[in-house]
Amino acid sequence: MKLVKIKIVLFAVIVISGFFFSNCADQQQKTVARVGGRRITVKDFEAAFAAGKRTKEIQMATLEEKTKFLDQMINKRLKIINAYQLGLDKDKKNQNAINERVKGIMFRRLVDIKVVDKVLPESRVKEYYYKSKREINIRQIVLKFDKKTSKDKVLKKANKIINRLKNGENFAEIAKTESDDVKTAKDGGKKGYLKWGPRSSFDPIYKAAFSIKEGEISDPIEAADGYYIIKVINIKKYPAPPFEQQKERFKKSIFRVFSKEIEKAYYEYIEELSKKHKKEFNEDGLELFIERYNFVKEKETNSDDSTKILNKPSSPFDNFNESDKKQILVEFDFSDISINDFIEEIKKYPARRLPRMKGKEQLKSFLNQQMVPIALFEHEIDKMNIKNDDQVKKSIKTYLESLMEKNIYQIQVVDKVKISEDDIKKYFEDHREDYKHEPMKEVHEIYVKDLKRANKIVAEARRGAKFSSLFNSYNEKKILEKNKGKLGFITRGRAGIGKPAFKLKLGEVSEPIKIGNGYSIIKILSEKPETLKTFDESKKIASARLRKELLKKQEEEWYSKLRNKIDITIYEKNLERAGRKYVGWDKPAIN
Repeated sequence: MKLVKIKIVLFAVIVISGFFFSNCADQQQKTVARVGGRRITVKDFEAAFAAGKRTKEIQMATLEEKTKFLDQMINKRLKIINAYQLGLDKDKKNQNAINERVKGIMFRRLVDIKVVDKVLPESRVKEYYYKSKREINIRQIVLKFDKKTSKDKVLKKANKIINRLKNGENFAEIAKTESDDVKTAKDGGKKGYLKWGPRSSFDPIYKAAFSIKEGEISDPIEAADGYYIIKVINIKKYPAPPFEQQKERFKKSIFRVFSKEIEKAYYEYIEELSKKHKKEFNEDGLELFIERYNFVKEKETNSDDSTKILNKPSSPFDNFNESDKKQILVEFDFSDISINDFIEEIKKYPARRLPRMKGKEQLKSFLNQQMVPIALFEHEIDKMNIKNDDQVKKSIKTYLESLMEKNIYQIQVVDKVKISEDDIKKYFEDHREDYKHEPMKEVHEIYVKDLKRANKIVAEARRGAKFSSLFNSYNEKKILEKNKGKLGFITRGRAGIGKPAFKLKLGEVSEPIKIGNGYSIIKILSEKPETLKTFDESKKIASARLRKELLKKQEEEWYSKLRNKIDITIYEKNLERAGRKYVGWDKPAIN
């Protein structure tokens, strides 16, 4: 069986993983711009515009701010359209990259459908979403059990307390006298607000709190350390974005929590497919592979003692002839895996990291972990027509267009910007004042840990004491001893002492400067004025700056040409309304 080349670590790939405009009024209500037949919907705009912003920023954004952001989105669409016009979707290099990527995309979608969605059905994701919109404030009564106190005895006590509460006794007062949790008992059982998270479904207290109404009291809840009785005091409700908009985000959050369960289901799925397709190892083929893979030739030396030395081949694959490569390692009811298939797979490994396979069990293990799932998944994605799955097609298109976007920028901008030595020299001369050596000051430093001592040093130095003698008498930082406190020339940007140094004149001594757990006292020994840099010193920076300016100019000219050629319609009223009702997760709660 010829296996499609694909770089993939199988379980690690389990990741949850242009439209034509209609003239109807309803469509226009949902559109902020149309670029050459491609719509930018309100939903598209809000999702992109909201990234990294708080709800208030989005709702209060000005039309100018939204227009500026929309321009960036339009430019992106223009690039993609231009890339299609130049046929970059058919470019051989891009197609090869897609072919490499598409198998992994389809594998992830298959695993999503057959494994992840069964462990994390939409109902479980919705539960997390809806409960995340609330915070529950509770009081609790905790009745602990241990080796001395049986569960039954504690449960009886809990039920008696429930009866007392039903008869009107005050929850807080009972918590003060009956609860075994000292921390909360003194405050009448106040626990505070509970916020639903990925692991909350495993906690019986959280499950109970989020299932009863405000003011209600739970039945006894069995936990690891005792029975709990809780009362919901208050429920905070948070406005939230629609479920469909947040579904993937929540799915990813839950995925991490249920990763072990998903991994188990993944291997069970592979085992199920293996049985379904009658996977069987060919023992003769396995033995032949192990023999050839580990074969080492011997040759005689010409030495007098006739010692044999091992002559290892440059590659273990050199040991296999064409007949060997046709031997089967694994058989299925639909195809097989040959030695040649396996060799082609492990050739992808660096020579120094080829897998060790001293015996058949190691070989079987490697096949089961890598080759067998690939073969089974390839068969399943063909059978299920996964390539035509909407999510797969969308992922492939998104990836292709990301490649095209890079390619078109290279063609229309980068490749058209040419810079000569004369261009750089002219740019350097035109911006001569931008290339200067910063002014510098030569500094002598003393460091002490005590402020009184620092002030004493300053006073003595200003009365005429030699700074070098003061350094020898007082300095407490060992690292300064190497050059006796002389730091050499520093710039204004030197951490800690740069700014203070540039406030001093030649020969002046600073006040104590707080640095870390101590104080620095500095003296200015000499100064270097600002000087102009030579062309050779500035060439690299000048070249980079010129290139950046030319790239920006070329890009703007390119966008301008595209905007003149491609129809763009902006629905300003829709843009102005966009985001006004947007709700993010930072929105304040409603009690």
